Amino acid sequence: MQSKKLKRRFKQFIIVIIFLLNFVLVSNATDVDQFNLNFNRGNEMFEKGKYEKALNYYHKALSKRPSSKEVLNNLGVVNKRLHLFKEAEKYYNKAIQVDKTYLNPHVNLCILYFDRNMFNKIIEISDNLLKYSPKNGVAYFGKGFGYYKRRDFHKAIRFLKLSLKYRGVHSDEYIEDAKVLLRKAKMKERYIWGGN
Repeated sequence: MQSKKLKRRFKQFIIVIIFLLNFVLVSNATDVDQFNLNFNRGNEMFEKGKYEKALNYYHKALSKRPSSKEVLNNLGVVNKRLHLFKEAEKYYNKAIQVDKTYLNPHVNLCILYFDRNMFNKIIEISDNLLKYSPKNGVAYFGKGFGYYKRRDFHKAIRFLKLSLKYRGVHSDEYIEDAKVLLRKAKMKERYIWGGN
């Protein structure tokens, strides 16, 4: 008798567990759907130049996935477009904290600092990326560019050469600029040192 009672209780227990698992899975699927919907709508609004609406959608997506490096980076981009530079910087840094090797927020921070003539910060960001991705041509380009703008042509040449050596996935975005800057840096260094 007790064996039948135990079996029945066990079956009830299993049914409750299955019900709870289904509930959790359905609510997680809903969260994923909501995340994707809001993220995609944020992208659409951004493309249309509706930055305030994009911010709203990205924040909704972030509420579903608080550690989404893509959403954090996009929040930085939108805030920069709205000239909210401190907010943009905050979101880029949060994206970097989530994934130190994620290239987009590093590049976007460098662009933000370039627009504000903060060349030492460009070098700093590039150095941080190189700690986690030591053969990253984009990071070497940022560092070479920062030194070029600081008029330290010797270091600029060194890092621009490394940016050409470590071409990667995004190399087409900076290679021509790197070549031009390298030529200019070499000319300026020769001029400074009186060589030919």
